[in-house]
Parts: sequence; C-alpha cells; structure tokens
Amino acid sequence: MTNYACRICNSEHREEIEDLLSQKMRYREIARRFIDNFDCDLHLLEQSIASHKNHVAKELSSEELKLLTRIKNGDIQLDEISRIVASKVFEKMLKNPSDWHYLDFFRTELLKMKQEENQVKENWAKELVNRMFMGKLPPQYCPKCGYDFSIDTLNQA
Repeated sequence: MTNYACRICNSEHREEIEDLLSQKMRYREIARRFIDNFDCDLHLLEQSIASHKNHVAKELSSEELKLLTRIKNGDIQLDEISRIVASKVFEKMLKNPSDWHYLDFFRTELLKMKQEENQVKENWAKELVNRMFMGKLPPQYCPKCGYDFSIDTLNQA
C-alpha cells in the first residue's frame, strides 16, 4: 500500500527503510542513516518514517492465517468470528487502556447485529417456503415489524 504524499513511499530507499522498520529499529536511527538522501531535517524525516509505518502491510501470524483460511472455507460461523473479534478488542483494551476506541467495541456489536439480521431473514425465508408448499399464501404484513408485503408496496420499490 502506498500513499502518494508520503515522503518514504515515494523514495527509492523505501524497501531498505521498511526492512529496518521490520527489524524494530528506532525511527531516529533509521532517519540518521538516510538523512543525506532526503531534503529535510532529521526530525522531519523521523516523523515521516513514523507515519510511514501505517502504510506498511502487517504480516499475519500463523494463528491469524489459520483463522482466515477457516473463514474463507466457511468452517467458522459468524457467532464464533464475533466472539474472536470481541476477545481481541477486549484484550487490546486491557493491554492499552488509554489507546482503545469506542469504534472497536461497536465493530463487535455490529457483527452480532448482522448475525441476528441474517437469522431473521433465514427464518422468514423458511416460513415463506413452508407456507407456499402447504398451499397457504404468505402473510401480507411482517409479524415482527409490520412491514406491508402487498403487491402495491412491492411495485413502488
């Protein structure tokens, strides 16, 4: 991933700098090595290197790769994914109490809401199919929310 305005992304020394970043070298040390190759002072180059780390793709751990494979194969259900995400968020909150955001928590809640929404849709679809095979017409109104399923309403959509 690159950023057109990033001093490091546009540099011919990008790969070398990223390699040093992956070795956990301090930003100041990296800046000292490359200061002659950039048209800025040491402090600005150090800040550029620090902000560039956000453009470097994170390597996935073996555990994360296994989880991603399970998700792609459909071997894991949404509730389990939600539980894993929630545990990661709370682990981050406990380790870094001053560096977490409400957005992290809301992401876990959004996963739960999506799961419930999918369950309702699935149940409603099964109900419609069952009623059609039993010779009964589907209801005109949703029993949960009161939505009007009449033909006139569907034609307006």
